[in-house]
Amino acid sequence: MTIIGPKTLVGGIFALLASAFIIAALWQTYEANRIAVLGEPAIGTVESVNRVFTGGYRGDYTYIPVVRFEAADGAEHTFAARPGAKRENGYIAGQSVAVLYLADAPGEV
Repeated sequence: MTIIGPKTLVGGIFALLASAFIIAALWQTYEANRIAVLGEPAIGTVESVNRVFTGGYRGDYTYIPVVRFEAADGAEHTFAARPGAKRENGYIAGQSVAVLYLADAPGEV
């Protein structure tokens, strides 16, 4: 019977954890780029711009546009864009913006 030494056991645990972190990083990369690679293009319209307090001693705000677009199937969708802008004039209501969406899940912009 072979007994596994403590160094071998610790090395195996670290190898297992490293593999899990690599798989998680690859999945995050896939998810982050899925819309960029598979996305269908559309033209959206900024409906409004929400001013959101982001904290800080200076009273920082982020301006998040709410965008409406029509998918290829004719259905209209509305979403709050991420990450927003740090200046108020970054987006203007009525402005046209480019949108990428997944045809099978247009709500996931």
